[in-house]
Amino acid sequence: PVRFHYNDTKDRVYPISSVSVQRDGGSETYRRNKDGAMVGFKIGDPDGTISGQHTYVISYTVKGALNSFPDHEELYWNAIGDGWSVPIAAASATVQGPADITRAECFAGPSRSRPGCDSTTITGQRATFTQGSLAAREAFSVVVAFPKGSIANAKPLLEDRHASAAALRPRPAAASGRDAA
Repeated sequence: PVRFHYNDTKDRVYPISSVSVQRDGGSETYRRNKDGAMVGFKIGDPDGTISGQHTYVISYTVKGALNSFPDHEELYWNAIGDGWSVPIAAASATVQGPADITRAECFAGPSRSRPGCDSTTITGQRATFTQGSLAAREAFSVVVAFPKGSIANAKPLLEDRHASAAALRPRPAAASGRDAA
């Protein structure tokens, strides 16, 4: 899973499953790689080089990514991160949720920028986002909102952090049953 520090003792995790990668309509090889807290995918043959324009479709299921607010549940997801060293001619993302989507928006451009993307379409439980182009190192993020309570257990998934500092914390000694003199 993708892992981010949540607090001093917990990490927020985003288990990713049901991964499928296609290039130009055919199945493509990939492998997961982990770089610190980030999980990425290396796509294609590491011993091969391709050139020209290609269309990639990367599909996956993610859990634990919702944020809960007093009036709605929300997914904020970086569909395309800013780590690509090549421009992307066209980008799109589709979010399929378990309930009707009440709001949706997206952002495209340099990391942490707020310009909107080219188009956002909501149809029931599905939102589709498109962006005409992204320069190298530009990101594409999507946000969808669901009605409050429409998604069971919309809490983040947290795991204990097994840091050495936590293991070395002083703890009170267990009582031995004898009085100290």
